[in-house]
Amino acid sequence: MSLAGMVTGSAGSQAKFIFRNLAEIKRDLDKWDSKRRPVAETAIKVELYRLRKRMQTDLRQGGIAGQQFAPLRVVSRGTRASKKPLAALAGAGVIFYNVEKQGDTTHMSVGFDGPRSTKTWRRIAHRVQEGGDVDANMHIFGSTLKKLWRRIGGDYKKGRGKNVAKYYFLRKETEKLQVPERKIVEPFWDANKVEAEKNILSNFQRKMRGERI
Repeated sequence: MSLAGMVTGSAGSQAKFIFRNLAEIKRDLDKWDSKRRPVAETAIKVELYRLRKRMQTDLRQGGIAGQQFAPLRVVSRGTRASKKPLAALAGAGVIFYNVEKQGDTTHMSVGFDGPRSTKTWRRIAHRVQEGGDVDANMHIFGSTLKKLWRRIGGDYKKGRGKNVAKYYFLRKETEKLQVPERKIVEPFWDANKVEAEKNILSNFQRKMRGERI
């Protein structure tokens, strides 16, 4: 039995494992009946859950697939409880897995574009994976980002975070803020896809034997 997969996804925010060889799987199995179909779906879901947990662990450790992310900027190091880049993305309710059937195609996904993910977290995940410039004059929470930062800097200057307050007072001529690229989904899938396919087949075989997976 073979599974042919590929990775797709908008802005790299989600790995979609699209398996198109259901006809071949049906031939490999003696019977593709009402019993085996839910067993196969369970085998897939168990593996996706494991991948989701592994991605969370990687993010908490400050990297993906053994590769560390670009380090935090001075502002983030001085004011955030976590010193690991993107550790917040490992929080509950941010990373999702999903399985969808569309005809003879099964769409398996792990990432930040899950059915219950919020628009805010999706936007953050897209931005940190793509990197690039952010408009310092963009409007957010009823103010420009530049003015918002100035207010935050003032608060830090009065209390905790005095050592980083100066970084929030941007020059008038500052038009852009740089966000470093930190790829998540593509390197994660590249590092885990072989093991994932093996685990799905193993899960299926174990479940058909009556084992708990």
